[in-house]
Amino acid sequence: MASRCTKDNVQAMGFSDALGAGERAEQRGDFATAADKYQTALFAASDDEQRFAALAHSIRLEIARRDLSTASKYVVQSYDLRLHQKSSTELGILDVRVLHWKNDVAAAKARFGTLVPPDDARLLGEYQVERARLLDDATARRMAFREAIAKFEGIGDQREANLTRISLGHSEVIAGKYEDAENLFATTREAFLKLGDPYGQALAIIGEARAARVQERFEACHEKASQALQFAAAYPALGLDARLERALAAIDLGDIRVGIEDATNIIQDTSGTPLRRAHCYFAIGVAEAAREEFEEAHASLERAAHLYANAHSRIDVRQTILCRAAIALDAGRDADARKLLDEAPSADDPRMLCEPREAMIRARLEPTRLEQQRALRALAARRQKVTALEAHYRLTILEPRDANAREKAEALARELKAKVWLARLAELAGELDEARRLLGSRSVSCARATGALIEVLSRSGRLSRLASGTAV
Repeated sequence: MASRCTKDNVQAMGFSDALGAGERAEQRGDFATAADKYQTALFAASDDEQRFAALAHSIRLEIARRDLSTASKYVVQSYDLRLHQKSSTELGILDVRVLHWKNDVAAAKARFGTLVPPDDARLLGEYQVERARLLDDATARRMAFREAIAKFEGIGDQREANLTRISLGHSEVIAGKYEDAENLFATTREAFLKLGDPYGQALAIIGEARAARVQERFEACHEKASQALQFAAAYPALGLDARLERALAAIDLGDIRVGIEDATNIIQDTSGTPLRRAHCYFAIGVAEAAREEFEEAHASLERAAHLYANAHSRIDVRQTILCRAAIALDAGRDADARKLLDEAPSADDPRMLCEPREAMIRARLEPTRLEQQRALRALAARRQKVTALEAHYRLTILEPRDANAREKAEALARELKAKVWLARLAELAGELDEARRLLGSRSVSCARATGALIEVLSRSGRLSRLASGTAV
């Protein structure tokens, strides 16, 4: 009996030491060492509760590394263990989290519905985080995230509190509360800096990059994404996220070659998730459309839509189909654009209503010039500056004598430092030398992109049809 107790004690010490070492490695951002220590703890565990403790740490770590396949494997492995109620609840929460990151919202909601709010304060905080992520209403999401932050702060876990603030920041971006989101990201970046947590810093900076991109501040997005890439060596998954933000910003800024190269490299990286690859195909499709490579663009966007559908991301499927409709419209295929609009998933998710792309397409498809102008003026009054810029630009096409529309478009283009748009406006006014000057040393592909819309309209004869009120 004494011998057995000694063996158990030694085994328990091995487990505790390994688990503690893994936690310390994870907190300082050494994920590879943490993963190794958690596996050592699993090997040293003396019962199912200890085995689950090691697996639970491993699941959280693999989610942080975006290795959802390995995380899922550990979840399945955990279901084979005999667990107490508290551990069973924790496993359920982790199962929901993996499903969420896989973007299987329906399955995540179904699994979450089987859970009972736990008594343990830490688990209750995690429960509230997963609940918040699955809520459609922005106000309810905000309240649930804040409740989770309060729980974590109540037990002194500042790291989880700040990670939850980052999740709240992304939620506020979706809700259009950009200033609140930026404050959350900036606050958490400073907090993680003080905590000496480079992983948290990288997450916060990527959040800042995305908030800037959604607000169409592409230079700020590019700068933040490049800053986040400093952490890429230590955190490959976050490095891919940062490279994706930089690729999208580069394309929006007119540096199409760099954007395509970045997106292609991410696709070729075997550690990338299907959802991330879908984002890259989307970016490549947009860039190919800017280069007038319309067939290639449609092929890339179809691949993106297929991957989005497999990832259960209706929001992104809708975004991709709307983008294809816009490209069809630019190519003079109005009937195809209308057909694609009909194919797009309905906007029953509140988060879809923030997307102005459909409104722009429908404005351009209005049957008369008067109706087009009315719809475009409504878009020109929107908060999104690039949307307003495009609306004023298209109003200038509809009515070349509308000096007010052109002045507003030029003012927005200068504010956004959007030389491509300024070049387009110069071309509209017949100022070809000014358009070439604005392009400067940009690549040939970018030069073609600036004139793509005008060239397409001219070749299809649509500019000459404007007087009769045909769709632009």
